[in-house]
Amino acid sequence: MFGALQLLIVGIGLTTLTCLAGSDILAHQLTIGDFVLLNSYLLQFTLPLSTFGYAVREAQIGLFNLSELLHALSVRRRFEPITQNLFKGAPSIEFRNASFRHPSGKHVLHHASFSVPAGAFVALVGSSGAGKSTLIKLLLRLYKLDEGQIFIDGQPIESFSESQLRQSISYVTQDAHLLDRSIRENICFACPQASDVELEQAIRCSALTPVIAAASHGLNTPIGERGNKLSGGERQRVALARAFLRNSHLLLLDEPTTALDAHTEADIFKHLYERYHQTTRLVVAHRLSAIQHADLILVLQEGSIVEAGTHSSLLAQHGVYASLWRKQTSLLATE
Repeated sequence: MFGALQLLIVGIGLTTLTCLAGSDILAHQLTIGDFVLLNSYLLQFTLPLSTFGYAVREAQIGLFNLSELLHALSVRRRFEPITQNLFKGAPSIEFRNASFRHPSGKHVLHHASFSVPAGAFVALVGSSGAGKSTLIKLLLRLYKLDEGQIFIDGQPIESFSESQLRQSISYVTQDAHLLDRSIRENICFACPQASDVELEQAIRCSALTPVIAAASHGLNTPIGERGNKLSGGERQRVALARAFLRNSHLLLLDEPTTALDAHTEADIFKHLYERYHQTTRLVVAHRLSAIQHADLILVLQEGSIVEAGTHSSLLAQHGVYASLWRKQTSLLATE
């Protein structure tokens, strides 16, 4: 709003100055040089005005963020943290008639019901906005259901404290959040006490070995602020290595390989299938070829689970999943 008002004031001033100066020049009361001088004064005036407008906008954003922070700090926790480990092993998950609506009013999830056995590999597929990421965020208790229930190991999700629930889950998104430290420090941030053997396994499972081999100082190579010295795919692999090193019993992956080529992605998912049977894995995936060996594939469409099964059983249904598979395989064939 302030930026538009600022532009309006400058525009009115420039138009008025041009009209008045043009009239005076025609009346021989001003010279062309006087007009140029006046125009220069106006332009010099707009720069501090623009800076002031920017400062006002930044102050407004800062005050809003401060109010949000103060509100968050003032909210009392609804549940006391539990002292024992949340998961003794890979947990089972169950959604019962789960529905969720955004505050804007958009219904994102419609009466979703499904079960995930302990240690299973479950893939969530569907078009953008189908509700895949919402399911993941509901498990993190970033959202609260409007209807239905979620159970983890047979217990309602509300019976766990938010803090310890999140501490017991490894969560990776397509936007890798990295620190201005070395590759080693970024990976070990999740588990500082990890051994070299565990670190090497996490690096191998995330297909990070060639990246480290090519880096100037290997694992000790600084990656810059937010990992800006790495490519998008390399940042995603560092984030995955961090999650693998943590070795949580519940792993949530929300399109963590979008910047990777199909070969590297397949290598990472191969390790996910073979090495993490003691972990319940929920993966939001775009490339269906990467998740064709999943124990269960849930197909979402406009907030509803329209199909569920294995890769082969879903292809045999000739439904939404089969259509997506044909489209992706035909695109790969033309490349």
